[in-house]
Amino acid sequence: MTERYHIDANLEKPGQSAFLDDEESHHFLRVMRGRPGDTIEIFGHGHRFSAEVLEAKKNQPVEITLLQKLPTPEPMPITICCVIPWIRGGKSETLVQKLTELGIQHIILFHSKRETAHGGEAKLSRLRRIAIEACKQCGRNELPIIHESENLKLALETIVAPSDSRLILYENERTLNLTTALKKIPLNPTAPLLLASGPEGGFSPDEVAAVSEIATSVTLGPLILRAETAPLVAASATLALAGRF
Repeated sequence: MTERYHIDANLEKPGQSAFLDDEESHHFLRVMRGRPGDTIEIFGHGHRFSAEVLEAKKNQPVEITLLQKLPTPEPMPITICCVIPWIRGGKSETLVQKLTELGIQHIILFHSKRETAHGGEAKLSRLRRIAIEACKQCGRNELPIIHESENLKLALETIVAPSDSRLILYENERTLNLTTALKKIPLNPTAPLLLASGPEGGFSPDEVAAVSEIATSVTLGPLILRAETAPLVAASATLALAGRF
């Protein structure tokens, strides 16, 4: 299997030259022991190309030239934004990895009133690297957008959507389940859907009250799922209804 490398530049046509970033260059030179003339695969912004390595020198970016555009998987049938809390013990990292593998396009990490872990730019940078590695593994060709928000309300307002397309996975909701809510709204790429889940201690009543006019609370059933489990269940169920699986 050809090694895959991410490039943040727009990939347009064969013959275009570009450079790997420092971490990708390090991997090619130090881990894979690559050399000029090697053929690798380049991906980014939904495209993938075979490429030839032109220059590969220690402590310098690896230069490549695009050779041939390669086929890409079918596009996602729906646009999903997962709004998730920071979770301790590396669970935020695992969650971002799995959401990337599922094809989720947008991930917002918010600061919850009951959070047990804290974010920051260094952690966001690490999450983006994890997303790159997940894309390499699963064959995805575009990175999810990953950023941070101060609170749940601001996170939900990041993307324009009606209240019934902003769904809060709330353990105290007893009436409306996720599947029923999803069947009432459009599931297509032009209608963004937000799925928000709480931290290990759950949403506080104040958090839910603050978003009651811009979001809809739903239940995932009678069992209380872990903070790292609920987003994956909700995303998978949504993708299944949208025809992804």
